[in-house]
Amino acid sequence: MKVFSEESQRKAIQSAEVLVGRLDPIYRYLLSVVDVFSLGTYDPRSIVEFSGSDPVLFAKRYFFKNVVKCAIASHLFNSEFREVRRVIDLGTGPGTFLFSFAASLKNHEFVGIDRSRNALSLASKLFSVARMQPPLMVQASLPSGVVSGGRFFTASYLLTEFAEYDLMEFIAFAIRRTDAQFLIVDYPHVISEIAAHIEGVRPCAVQSISLNLPESLSEKVGDDHISFGALYAPISSSPYRGLPR
Repeated sequence: MKVFSEESQRKAIQSAEVLVGRLDPIYRYLLSVVDVFSLGTYDPRSIVEFSGSDPVLFAKRYFFKNVVKCAIASHLFNSEFREVRRVIDLGTGPGTFLFSFAASLKNHEFVGIDRSRNALSLASKLFSVARMQPPLMVQASLPSGVVSGGRFFTASYLLTEFAEYDLMEFIAFAIRRTDAQFLIVDYPHVISEIAAHIEGVRPCAVQSISLNLPESLSEKVGDDHISFGALYAPISSSPYRGLPR
């Protein structure tokens, strides 16, 4: 278990506040999107659950909540991957991890990979709305030629209805790629399951994060508290020995 000081967590929240402020055009864009669930309004506290079949509806409900989680995680683990120059986001969805890294890391190459063409189109649209240079977006599954060239990978919410990658497929991929680093954000029980398979095969640091949010974030997140799990796996010298039994 990796432990972060209260000061580190406070600075991570501040980093999330800066990012969310920069993404205010996306918030206003989502406000303008009319759908049958919210009847034209955007209130994260009241929008009903949906099947996840529409990436726009997914973004209206979860975009800012997930952006804050990814921003906090990327800030807390920032010192681990400053030397990395290529970041690949697996199952990028509307681009939450990409926004988090693109705002904080300079001179990096970013690639978003997802099986859903609609999700990638939405991610590109949101980058345009935020007036940020959109990363390369690739419609692909694991593994792919783009993935094989990466040195740092991110992934989030592998088990939700909107997930684009099977969990065990991803775990096998993470275990094989000991030459690359991974940062994964998901529900704590999912992180625990991933760690149970990876630990003993390659080193990893697991963190359970639970934080109260300031009003500047809670309005857009739709909650005054946020909790999630994060797993960081550094480059390992251990060779791939197959999935543990």
